[in-house]
Amino acid sequence: MKTQDKDYDFAEHRFEREKGLDCSGFVGWVLYNTFEMMEGKTGYVTTSTDMAESLAKRGWGKLLKNPREFLPGDIVSMEGHVWICLGTCADGSVLLVHSSPPGVTVCGTPSKRTAESIAIQLATEYMEKYHSEWQEKYPNRKVELSYLENVVLFRWSKAVMEDAERIQVKSAEEIMGILSPAMKKKESS
Repeated sequence: MKTQDKDYDFAEHRFEREKGLDCSGFVGWVLYNTFEMMEGKTGYVTTSTDMAESLAKRGWGKLLKNPREFLPGDIVSMEGHVWICLGTCADGSVLLVHSSPPGVTVCGTPSKRTAESIAIQLATEYMEKYHSEWQEKYPNRKVELSYLENVVLFRWSKAVMEDAERIQVKSAEEIMGILSPAMKKKESS
């Protein structure tokens, strides 16, 4: 992060190890750290556009084309990008986590009714509180409404990814309430 100043060009470092993660590398890293207990196992990275389909082909859940709803934990592939849904807000906006230049970040879509949204507000508050240096350096928490259009979504099977905490029925606001105390705990460690 410290070497990524205003002159940093993500395109110059694509596919390089130790230079940060692109979107599919980030989602693959999350999956690897969720499922593997030992280093050296095969990874989960594939192209961003094909990530959701790749996970469905493993038999881990179902594939939904052009979904009408986005639930926490859904992995969403679009042309040239992949992201993880953190939840949907009361105004219909979606909170998400992804790795896109300049790096891993929490963002929100606009509401279909207005350019501003609860998701963008939540993302901004979270990043200001827990990643203030990153937020100051890269303050944009808004992604385009196109993140919700012409996409393919992977939704986990409960047999593969148990939902004991009932995360999938929680709103984005509730998810951030869960993540925020976890971040406080991490900061004090």
